[in-house]
Amino acid sequence: MSTLGFVNVYNIGGFFANPGIREVFPAVGVPAPEPEEPVAPATPVTQEPVALELETQEIAYRVHTVVSGDSLYRIARNLLGNGNRWGEIFELNRDVIRSSNLIHIGWQLRIPA
Repeated sequence: MSTLGFVNVYNIGGFFANPGIREVFPAVGVPAPEPEEPVAPATPVTQEPVALELETQEIAYRVHTVVSGDSLYRIARNLLGNGNRWGEIFELNRDVIRSSNLIHIGWQLRIPA
């Protein structure tokens, strides 16, 4: 709607943005779309449950107790040799660590071997 009260009408390929606008402003030279035939309801497809066999992957790890001044980066740098591997520690301890920026003294963290 423009500020003067006129309706902005856009005719793109014979179709208008407002479906009810065709009665007010019929398109010149554009045939009306054919009415769609009713579709019969589809019969429900039943599928039998599929048993998925997932491999259980056991991850070897060691345990580190968080001390004052520790961060995931420092722990990864000191124990894994590369501080950029802090994400591996975070993922392995998702059940304990809620935020990668907050770890507490005394927590027992699993460190990938």
